[in-house]
Amino acid sequence: MLVFAWDVKTQYGCILTFLCFVVSPEGNGLSGTIASELQELSGLRQLSLEDGVISGRIPTELGLLTELEIIDLNFNLIGGSIPNMIYSLQNLRQLDLNDNLLTGRISPNIRQLQALEFFQVQNNQMTGTIPASMGGLLNLNVATFEENMFSGSMPETMCVLRDAGVLQTLTSDCLELSGRGSPPSVSCDCCTQCF
Repeated sequence: MLVFAWDVKTQYGCILTFLCFVVSPEGNGLSGTIASELQELSGLRQLSLEDGVISGRIPTELGLLTELEIIDLNFNLIGGSIPNMIYSLQNLRQLDLNDNLLTGRISPNIRQLQALEFFQVQNNQMTGTIPASMGGLLNLNVATFEENMFSGSMPETMCVLRDAGVLQTLTSDCLELSGRGSPPSVSCDCCTQCF
């Protein structure tokens, strides 16, 4: 059941918080920041605000929305790091944050997202290494990391998921920089595509 109507108070389209399952005005060029008041939509299952001009940070309060299954914020201007509270969302199946201005590292706490199937962070400004704990995400089908500032090696645990046929798409900055003899940013023997 989808109940969706614009409400001046929240600016996101839910009149009655207990009836709001999906907030999805994607592609409408929304601007501004994501309001922390979204935490009041306790039954929210999908937050899709992609393809806008949304800036600011991902509100920590999104981690209080325990019913969330999809967070799709790609193609915006969102900065800062992924809040640690996001990693406590046990029902989260999709975390789609590509093409933003995100910084910081992926926390090893990502392993808590046992329902996660789809994880995209490509084309941001994230740093550090890809945590080995991601190999414990036994439902993960897609993981994209390219066009960031990650370093090191793709964890062997991720390659085990690829070899087992669970992880179908795995991308990173693993292409050698031709002509300069420079090693790739992320060494990866099991990636489906290198950039």
